[in-house]
Amino acid sequence: MSDIACSWFHEVGEWGEAHWDAWDRLVNACTESSFFLDARSVRALFEAGGRQVYAVVWHEGPNPDPADWVGVAVVEDTRAESHQLEHHMASRSAWFKFLSRRLHGRKGVLRFPVRVMGSVLGSGGHAYRFAPSVPPSERRELVSAALVQSLRQHPGGERPRVALVKDFPLHDAEAGGRSGGSRWLPNWVDLEFDPVMRLPLDPSWTGLDDYLSALRTKSRTKVKRILTCSESCSLTEWGLAEVEEHAQALYDLYAQVYHEASFRLGYLVPEDLVAAKRQWGDDFKVQVIHHGDRLVAFQCGYVTRTTVEAFFVGFHRGLNRDLSLYQRMLVEFIRWGIEAGAKEVVMGRTALDIKSSVGALPEHWYCSVHFKNPLLQRGARLAAKQYWPRYERLKRPWKQDAFPMTHPPYTKDAWV
Repeated sequence: MSDIACSWFHEVGEWGEAHWDAWDRLVNACTESSFFLDARSVRALFEAGGRQVYAVVWHEGPNPDPADWVGVAVVEDTRAESHQLEHHMASRSAWFKFLSRRLHGRKGVLRFPVRVMGSVLGSGGHAYRFAPSVPPSERRELVSAALVQSLRQHPGGERPRVALVKDFPLHDAEAGGRSGGSRWLPNWVDLEFDPVMRLPLDPSWTGLDDYLSALRTKSRTKVKRILTCSESCSLTEWGLAEVEEHAQALYDLYAQVYHEASFRLGYLVPEDLVAAKRQWGDDFKVQVIHHGDRLVAFQCGYVTRTTVEAFFVGFHRGLNRDLSLYQRMLVEFIRWGIEAGAKEVVMGRTALDIKSSVGALPEHWYCSVHFKNPLLQRGARLAAKQYWPRYERLKRPWKQDAFPMTHPPYTKDAWV
């Protein structure tokens, strides 16, 4: 590890094709693809502006020549917001509940700056990628050293005092006490949030009817009802010109959903949609829903070589129930995946019950956190042992022999 150095780049405008080729070479060397670390997404992040973003590169020798790169990551300084912790976390500890109320204050909101390695706006294993020659244990040490040192030096204006690396898959999901441990590294603290909802797709499916036939009768009837409720709507896929022209309208729909979230890490800006569409083209799909002449919803997502990654949705809150807007968009993500020949649809966190009702299965992931202040680090470890994600038992709409039940979405963790 002593021969590997680390460089942080706050600007990538001077990078040439050699830099981006080296970046994608490392990202694609792993079997676990990452829409977030794809060079197109990194370019879009820097292009959109308004963020404190860094491209982090590990390289052999003192100079960051692309030929010597052995690892890459994206880091963003942002703010975490917890609104009424009891809405998304549960605990039996009286002192934990008391401490939570004190930290959240009278308004029930806790905000703090955080340095995040991984996707601020997405979920899943997008923290970093290294060349196969770098062992997993050495990768973790390199990442930890880079982040801990950065907290001491405070690059950027936010001056965060906590670093977060996200996300890592949990394969012992039935074991208790997942938060508060140190699976990733001994001097870091594990935190578990809601599971990531993923839907494996049967490669023999050629259309939505095949998906429906794999559901139990009651669940199939429910999905058909969703399609019926929204049949008065028209669905259209937008190109770059439409996204550029109507970016603010899309953002306004997104804001109606975002402000309902009880935990928020970062935020979308209108320029994110435009930059992603410009960089990804047809592989970043933006679909809008009109009811009559009125724009009432939109959804967007990335089509990679193996997955459809549901990114963001927005919808008119007052019309959602009558038109089943959100549920219809989830069904559309499934349609996208089948048409693209993807292996799975990744639907992210939140709205777990609704996502499970259309067939998404929970996969447990965790993050790892490090506080600059040693007292806060010890306090975080104690507090993390006292809570668990709050959600009800999820629905299982599949027939017992359906493909998603026999091929659960347990991700290999060779990249970590």
